[in-house]
Amino acid sequence: STKYEIESVADGYIYLYNLYREGERKRALEILKMRGSAHSNKLIPMEIGEGGMRIFPKKRFDYRDA
Repeated sequence: STKYEIESVADGYIYLYNLYREGERKRALEILKMRGSAHSNKLIPMEIGEGGMRIFPKKRFDYRDA
């Protein structure tokens, strides 16, 4: 139960970042909530290319590069 007695209908929330700096896109994702699953609280670097979306969970997303 929440403070306002509203329950979430989604089991997971994933936030996508699309940052632009010095002519280049930097993308990342963040898992805000994933019901019933342990998950990272860090920003995860990702790329979108011809083959689709690729994530790099072992790499560190550096804000200075974004």
